[in-house]
Amino acid sequence: MHNSFQPSKQQSKLIICQDISKKYDFTFLYSLKSDILAAFIFYGDLSNQDLSRHISYFKAQNINIILSTSPKHALELGANGVHIENEWENIKIIKKNYPELVLGCGNIKNKHNAMQAAEDGADYLFFGRLGYDKNKEPNLYNKSLCKWWLQIAQTPAILQSGTCPNYIKEIILCEPEFIAIDNMIINSFDKHATIGYIENTIKFGLMLSLIHISEPTRPERIS
Repeated sequence: MHNSFQPSKQQSKLIICQDISKKYDFTFLYSLKSDILAAFIFYGDLSNQDLSRHISYFKAQNINIILSTSPKHALELGANGVHIENEWENIKIIKKNYPELVLGCGNIKNKHNAMQAAEDGADYLFFGRLGYDKNKEPNLYNKSLCKWWLQIAQTPAILQSGTCPNYIKEIILCEPEFIAIDNMIINSFDKHATIGYIENTIKFGLMLSLIHISEPTRPERIS
């Protein structure tokens, strides 16, 4: 994958997912200086006239922009990639016709979905569904499926959080390459404080993993 969307071998990186259909504060995004921020995934109504300008700015900061839209529209807006959730049969076609785009697949329902998407060429698997982090803690099934995937495969994983920052530690212990947050930010009274807490928790993730001795050692991945 491209630029800062490469997985880190030392710590998880952060993906911020946001529904642009809602009243959106790009001022907050412009003010983010987190060194663990890898990408934004934007979804919803992408008709914002200034979106291309915003995308250009973030790309200049080495932050990837992934859009939940058609590949053609993503290219027109200058995005790095496209995110799909219910069109796995199109993965090979998209990879063939739009090789310059990062292609991510979300809403992974089962092990077969995960293996098929990776085999067909997905650049990342998103264990969750955009806008569906409704509960305080991460979805237990998504977490279990992600942990299984991380033990057997090389295609990077994004694990969706819940709405409460206190559960970030649980996600870190799964050791995903990327952690996706969405409604956690929307619901926060102090967005900068929330991001700071998440960043500090992720940076101490290696220490958390070392002391969590009940977890089995994560084996080498296979192709």
